[in-house]
Amino acid sequence: VTAPAFAGEGQSAPLTAAGPNPAAPAELAQYGALKGSWSCESSSQGPNGEWHTLPGRATWSWYYVLDGHAVQDVLKPAAEGAPWGTNLRTYDAEKKRWHMVWATQAQPEFDYYEATYSEGMIVMRGENPPRTANIPPHAAKITFYNMSDEHFDWKYEATAPGSDSGWSPFSRISCDRLN
Repeated sequence: VTAPAFAGEGQSAPLTAAGPNPAAPAELAQYGALKGSWSCESSSQGPNGEWHTLPGRATWSWYYVLDGHAVQDVLKPAAEGAPWGTNLRTYDAEKKRWHMVWATQAQPEFDYYEATYSEGMIVMRGENPPRTANIPPHAAKITFYNMSDEHFDWKYEATAPGSDSGWSPFSRISCDRLN
């Protein structure tokens, strides 16, 4: 995986950092543990409740960025022409929460999430506007779980806007480390 870079003032400087900055909150390691590249199988739940595995394997790459004060990931789907996406994740030590923003070329606006870490799981929550006729406005809960050095699982659940109950599964991803 080639690390993204930017150029400025006639010099080339890496956007990524080798690891967390010593001045960054220790909690940066919660998502930082995913640094590297992962091969991922994705599935989604159809209207009849059956799960369907998507063809091919996506690549999900994670980096420390912003001089080691944040974590960024880039998700490249397996399907040709499907939109890539990226998250930028920062940790607020005072509030004991993650703040993140999701962007993809398929939508002109960002999705915003907050997350907490507990018992080896990271749970993100956010409110999403309608995207298509098939995706109405909803509250989203995204959970990273079964996290180890070589594997992690991810699931996306949705419920009515403003609600914190009645979560329905929407999609899931299972990833194995490439490097």
